[in-house]
Amino acid sequence: GWEVTVRFEVGKDRFLGHLTGGELRIERMGDREVATDIAFRAPDANAYLWVFYGKQPLDAPGITLEAEGDPALVTRFIGLFRLPE
Repeated sequence: GWEVTVRFEVGKDRFLGHLTGGELRIERMGDREVATDIAFRAPDANAYLWVFYGKQPLDAPGITLEAEGDPALVTRFIGLFRLPE
């Protein structure tokens, strides 16, 4: 029952994610402006891996991923991602 809209920025590329009904759909955002609940920004895609799957905190040394929005919502969203055992 949780719904959230997320902006992902990877270098100069922007993506819009919609989490609804337990499914995350992602599309290219282009230059359009869309209101989102939270946003993530990083210079490259690898920066996401350390936080989303490596579970490194955003303020850990060397982490280049930045987040915007309610910190509790950011933490909850990141917590959804797990690598299979």
